[in-house]
Amino acid sequence: MLASLDDVRLTGVGRDPDAGDRVQVRFTLVNASTGSRVWESDWTALRPKPYTFSRTIDRSRLSNEAIYRWRYKTRDAAGRSTLYSEAPACYLEVDGRRPADPVITSAQYPEDQIGGGVGQPGTFTFSSRSTDVVAYEYELDHDETFVRVDAGSDGKASLTPPAGFFTAGSHSITVWAFDNARGVSNTTYRFSVRFSGGDAYWHLDEGGGTVAADASGQGHDLTVLGPDVTWGVGPMQSVFAQRTDDAALRFTGVQPSRSFVSTDGPLVDLNPDPDGGPRGFTVSAFLLAESGDSQHRVALSQDGRRSAMFELGRQESRYCANGMTTCWSFTMDGVDDEPPHHAVSDRPVVPGEWVHLTGRYNADQKVLDLHVCPIGTPGQAPPADYGVPVLEDTTPYVGTEWVGAGPTRLGRGYYANYWDGMIDDARVYNKVLDMPRLRAICGGDLT
Repeated sequence: MLASLDDVRLTGVGRDPDAGDRVQVRFTLVNASTGSRVWESDWTALRPKPYTFSRTIDRSRLSNEAIYRWRYKTRDAAGRSTLYSEAPACYLEVDGRRPADPVITSAQYPEDQIGGGVGQPGTFTFSSRSTDVVAYEYELDHDETFVRVDAGSDGKASLTPPAGFFTAGSHSITVWAFDNARGVSNTTYRFSVRFSGGDAYWHLDEGGGTVAADASGQGHDLTVLGPDVTWGVGPMQSVFAQRTDDAALRFTGVQPSRSFVSTDGPLVDLNPDPDGGPRGFTVSAFLLAESGDSQHRVALSQDGRRSAMFELGRQESRYCANGMTTCWSFTMDGVDDEPPHHAVSDRPVVPGEWVHLTGRYNADQKVLDLHVCPIGTPGQAPPADYGVPVLEDTTPYVGTEWVGAGPTRLGRGYYANYWDGMIDDARVYNKVLDMPRLRAICGGDLT
């Protein structure tokens, strides 16, 4: 037998051919290599014969990779006892090593990458560098349903989930490997299913109603949800006295709230840029914060399975430089327990002041950045640096690449962090926009 990391239980049946109806046993354990006794139990209590007795050896008494010989002797109520040497020897080998972590591979859905497609099945192969793995257990997307599969003669097993499992966005498979000594190890495999999103930009000039049209022509209209979203005046009218039709959406920031603006599905997809540029995305909006409290508040985001894939807005003080109470921010969240990545501004958030905020992610270089373009405060002259996007921060993205498959939202993050203020001309592009384009959008270009 093999002993794992658990304590070891020895079991034997006490018998006596002589008269009498009660017996007891005593166990002993000897190192098979040295012949030295490692452990001996006390006599068990007398029990009616035949009786199955057992005793447990503390695992700390045993050395890894050692082989032990154990026996037991029997004694009746009158004190007559057999000898250890009269009993057949049993052996145990101590395997105190856990098996190597399982290795998961898939040709269709490589680890930490975007692959396959919605509804396209893929096969995942489980293996381990340990040669004594006998079975695997897996769980899909942390659903707390555990399925056990036996390892083949080559120590491997495979899984092909049903097509319905392969929905758009990020997924995970957690696998446990079991060896023949009940040792166990585990790993989690993450990947994303490719889907087609799209570009969208909403000028938000409707000035009323519950629908904001997608000016890109791709049909990704926004639906205004909840009573706490109202219409107001945008910066081109309130700051520059231009475009009298320039409207914007106003959000109260009440938390919790059911008031926000949403698309029907995801837009950012991290697919290759058809124009040959770097793979990635750009999100932007004209924003006005109506308070300067130290809270994380989100103007533009896209939902994932457990968190938002990205969030554009402002951050709480602990992420801001120079002791600022709050700062402009572009955040990309990690999957599961991976930390988020923040690009934050040195420019302070001034309540009542419009800015144009842009977050970009270059997936080829795995870096995100934040640009702030000053606009001005209604009723006041524009600042001297208005209309010029300033690169505020650049941050490496060191986590697992993933895509959120939920709707794109205005006015909140992932079911929290509601925006307090105004939003105008929000945009999503599945490409990394260059500086001339950022400058044109900040200047009021509606194309």
